[in-house]
Amino acid sequence: MIKGKIVEIIDNRTAAINVGTDNGVKVGMVFQIFAKGGREVIDPDTGEKLGSLKFPKMKIKVTYVASNKLSLAETFEYEKINVGGINTLQGFSNIFSPPNYVKKYKTFEVAQEQKMKIEEEKSSVKVGDIIEQVEDDQK
Repeated sequence: MIKGKIVEIIDNRTAAINVGTDNGVKVGMVFQIFAKGGREVIDPDTGEKLGSLKFPKMKIKVTYVASNKLSLAETFEYEKINVGGINTLQGFSNIFSPPNYVKKYKTFEVAQEQKMKIEEEKSSVKVGDIIEQVEDDQK
């Protein structure tokens, strides 16, 4: 399993990661982003350290392998939203229009749909967040 980190937020759907050809990264590989740090869990009865919890944020897919230690990856999960006729929240003006479903991609920033530059402070994904390759059968 390939592990690395987010090294730069390019826009609200794209991040640079610190793994590349040296690690066997290929276009199309999927990585899970986890919050850096995690949380140590201790058994309340024995005081034994049970392990560390990692908090998943979202998945990204490699779109470009730039070098032996650098790749670009972007969000790829989406939901279909009706922006047309019946069953839309657009109001009554579109009620007689046919449904019009569009893809709404997950972004690093809440309530953004298009690719755009984003400041790290406004991003749910941060530089230093951990990434781990998702095995093929888990996509």
